[in-house]
Amino acid sequence: MPDRRSQRAPVFLWVAAGFFVDMHEVFAYICLYAKDLIMKNTLALLAGMALCFSVERGFAQPMLSAKIGTVSQVGQTVELSVAAEEPFYFAGNRYVLYVGIHPFLIARQTDTGGKGYLTFLIPASEFSALPEGGRMYLSYGEIVDMDESGARGEERASAVPNTCKYLGVFTAKMLVH
Repeated sequence: MPDRRSQRAPVFLWVAAGFFVDMHEVFAYICLYAKDLIMKNTLALLAGMALCFSVERGFAQPMLSAKIGTVSQVGQTVELSVAAEEPFYFAGNRYVLYVGIHPFLIARQTDTGGKGYLTFLIPASEFSALPEGGRMYLSYGEIVDMDESGARGEERASAVPNTCKYLGVFTAKMLVH
């Protein structure tokens, strides 16, 4: 029996040139080709989906030990430090500090003695305008639809603790002069 793949080229040429000898033959070829394509792509699609669903838990490190460190002002910038017992690892995302609904993205990372530190740089004018009593979260990636109450951050912190950590309540008294 001849290999079906060797018959594909002439059929493609017939279709491209418009010489339809028998529509049943063309339809049978298309079905056969689609079946092969679907079988191969289904496995790739399932493997891709499995990878996508495991990414959030697979790439984020546990943040169970993260807590607020020092808060100090240097010129017109407030430096709010988040400390952890282990270094912070970055994969395909970045860490975001939320105070209420306000995200802060600019940070520098240092590792000292096996411990990790993220120091978020907040303009002093923005720091003084932050709401007293706002919930603070460290998130690996941005939290979509963050609301005034912070409920979205709370949901994420409890549902996926590897990607979001509740750090406490904000107060302006944290700032050491």
